[in-house]
Amino acid sequence: MKKQATFLHRFSVLLPALALVLLLSTQKDLQAQDIQLSGTLTPSAFVIPSQDPALAFAGLRGTGALQGYLGDAVTYRFSAETYINGAGLTDSTNWVSNTDSRLLSASLWGNGRLGGSLELKEAWVEASLGDLGLRFGKQLAAWGLADGNNPTDTINARHQGTRYTTTLDEQKIASWMLNATYYLPGNLGTLQGILLPVSIPNDLPSIAMTVNAGPTTIIIKDDEYPAITLENLEGGLRSLWYLGNLSFSASYFTYLDRYPDFTVSVVGGPSTTITYTPVHNRIQQFGLDAAYAIAGFDIRSEWALSLTKDLEGTTPTEKNPYLQGVLQASRSFINGTTSLSLAWAPRYVLNYKAPSDYTNPNDLQAADMLRRYDGQAYERENGVSLRVAGKYLNETLQPEVLFLAETSARDWLGTASVSYQLADGLSLKAGTVHYGSFLPEGDADRELGTFSKSRTIDKDYYYIEVKYSF
Repeated sequence: MKKQATFLHRFSVLLPALALVLLLSTQKDLQAQDIQLSGTLTPSAFVIPSQDPALAFAGLRGTGALQGYLGDAVTYRFSAETYINGAGLTDSTNWVSNTDSRLLSASLWGNGRLGGSLELKEAWVEASLGDLGLRFGKQLAAWGLADGNNPTDTINARHQGTRYTTTLDEQKIASWMLNATYYLPGNLGTLQGILLPVSIPNDLPSIAMTVNAGPTTIIIKDDEYPAITLENLEGGLRSLWYLGNLSFSASYFTYLDRYPDFTVSVVGGPSTTITYTPVHNRIQQFGLDAAYAIAGFDIRSEWALSLTKDLEGTTPTEKNPYLQGVLQASRSFINGTTSLSLAWAPRYVLNYKAPSDYTNPNDLQAADMLRRYDGQAYERENGVSLRVAGKYLNETLQPEVLFLAETSARDWLGTASVSYQLADGLSLKAGTVHYGSFLPEGDADRELGTFSKSRTIDKDYYYIEVKYSF
């Protein structure tokens, strides 16, 4: 995505960073205590056998963090991450540089497999005022109690299909926010409020294209950042409670959709031009989640009701309101060395309309095109998954296998990995990810699935990495 910002926008985004530097510079009378340096360096390679060249990534992922204290009540953290790919070293190059004022990042790419980026991942200060904690700056905030699939965890945007990573945490993009947490007496729980002045959407591959179909020309514009305005503020509240073996929370979050909807303009004449422009509409999200331990089982459930702009489901280029959730059950066996997890992840689209329900040809065409990517191809979708993981040889050897299937789309995802601890802070990991479909080749419904569409089904890959943590 190309993302531009005016000078005013750039200055307003830099204000938190300037305030952070000013705060630190005024602490001359305080001695820095317990300064911690940490980070990771991860050389890795990703191979996609179906494409030519097969080597998709050969490079380095890295993080570095500095965390410490100023006095007894102020904590700070700075961290940066880098992503460098050298797989296309012998390919032709056309170097393009880019800076992003919202993320405080810079990138330089010569082609799709050669280049890299450097980003300020976190930059925050936290003040402890008795039972109240105030954290201000660029940060990550995770909501939800489920394991892996978290319907309420929509605060931070993610890199989606634009980076090769091996953990979900590496996909998250930090946001500028004020994060206030009140700790209830007796470790009963927390009350949390967040305010995000800058909306950051998911980092997605470019969708810009022009398609000539006879007398009709279809233009899809590239995505851009939402404007920095008062009406685009994001924020929410969450209450988390601890009651013995039961933990549960309720939350409300209002935000601009991390994925775009579209506005459509049609210009007629001897030929017709249809232009789709991405737009990030507001979502009101209500969440409930819980975790309960009983008889050796870990039971977790999480649900989110998302009310979109198109509540009635009348606009084919905007998402309908939807309800999604997950119910997980996990248990460890063989002296805690092996764990088994089962999960059910339903999704229900309110006021659902299939493309065939539209009588206007342009609406039918728009609905058919967008249902292929927006996750609302079916009124009801059910995902079921099985995960088996182990920690053997004093946790030196850790294999994991996951299989996930969608019942309406009739497609599936399978992953397998194994990591081995070579030494303290040094590990070797290898794995593979496969996409598939239960539908026969050539079936048009394959394009409606998450793992069966043409953009994913032939992208099976293998990877190997060495991770050094310090």
